[in-house]
Amino acid sequence: MDFSIVTQHGYLEVTLSGLPTPDAFNKYLDALLAYEDWGLGIPLLSDETNLDASKITVQEVRDIAEICAQRKSELGSIRTAILVAGDLEYGMNSMWAVFVEDKWDVEAAIFRSREEALAWLSVPSIKFKVRQ
Repeated sequence: MDFSIVTQHGYLEVTLSGLPTPDAFNKYLDALLAYEDWGLGIPLLSDETNLDASKITVQEVRDIAEICAQRKSELGSIRTAILVAGDLEYGMNSMWAVFVEDKWDVEAAIFRSREEALAWLSVPSIKFKVRQ
């Protein structure tokens, strides 16, 4: 899996391509967290339109989710919009989202449209707390 990270206006954009593996995903997170403009809370657009999920297994999706969970404190509470092109990549990301949902503080959403992904990133996250 190859990746590049670019600073945009108000967010970071990551472009992922090739075959995803847990090891490659861990290396990507290392690079993201070391990136000069990385900061807790900065929105992230993950462009996965050139990612090929045709060979990834369910166990590898679980492993990637576990990698995310292990790096919870490093990633903090950010918003990430995941942009995909195909049904397989949409499904694999949906499965990953279920596996990682209660294990980290990142708010992630999957999109097929770049415009919708960017619009979602630009809307502040509102979390409600119920008083008792």
